Amino acid sequence: CEACGYTRQEVKNVTMLPWSEALTDWGWRLVYQRPWPVSITALTIGLESQPPDIYSRIVNSFTTHYGWSADDKAIRFFAGHIEADTVHSSRGFRIAETYCDTPALQQEAIEAVAVAAKKRWNHMNGIYWYALYGREDDTPVDET
Repeated sequence: CEACGYTRQEVKNVTMLPWSEALTDWGWRLVYQRPWPVSITALTIGLESQPPDIYSRIVNSFTTHYGWSADDKAIRFFAGHIEADTVHSSRGFRIAETYCDTPALQQEAIEAVAVAAKKRWNHMNGIYWYALYGREDDTPVDET
């Protein structure tokens, strides 16, 4: 927060972007409404398998463009999750193989992973469009 010029309170008070809120809301519904093996599979494979690639690019940009070192407090969250989420997604595959032990659970898990990946895409796309264009997504705008 502080490294980017914001106070912790300013960050806490910001309104969440719609796609980010949709991802968060979906995650809560997932864990409360679906069988636990499906939830764990979706969260670890569908979501946590992506940050190692995403965050390594972010960390590289912080060190290249902002002069922060990889162990700087300002980027420790991202740097730490590169390794942690690699482990989490690996464990997610083992959990899926062990506990999604019926065709129905396997199918439900596959579908939940696909939804998770799409939710992550929408979340990241929403951030991109807001940061670059001040818009929440890339839906065409009628400017007539």
